[in-house]
Amino acid sequence: MIVLGMEDLDDDDDERMKLIIYFMDIFITIMIINITIIIIIIIIIIIIIIIIIIIIIIIIIIIIIIVLLLLLLLLLLLLLLLLLLLLLLLLLLLLIIIIIIIIIIIIIIMVVVVISIIAAVVVDAVVHAVVVKGKS
Repeated sequence: MIVLGMEDLDDDDDERMKLIIYFMDIFITIMIINITIIIIIIIIIIIIIIIIIIIIIIIIIIIIIIVLLLLLLLLLLLLLLLLLLLLLLLLLLLLIIIIIIIIIIIIIIMVVVVISIIAAVVVDAVVHAVVVKGKS
């Protein structure tokens, strides 16, 4: 048998070469299995890292959505507060208008009373003058 350019070997050397080839075959098989296991572990680690990154991105998106919803709620509360303040101002304006109307009514009543008193005094003076002139 000629192996790697060597001359003919006897049967004992042939058996040793078969044994060496057998052990090299076992070694190569073990190395292929190890490389396969290492590649599988690297793929599993990459998948786990991708899953963790996706979970972190989902958590960040959920936090952003919660913050935006809270800001929207705050904005709605501020809008409600602004509407309540506007309603309070309208009620204050209505109160001022009612007070002004009451003051105008009181002034009109006072003017009517004063005019009535003046008219009564004038009528009384006219009646008194007519009566006094009528007696004389």
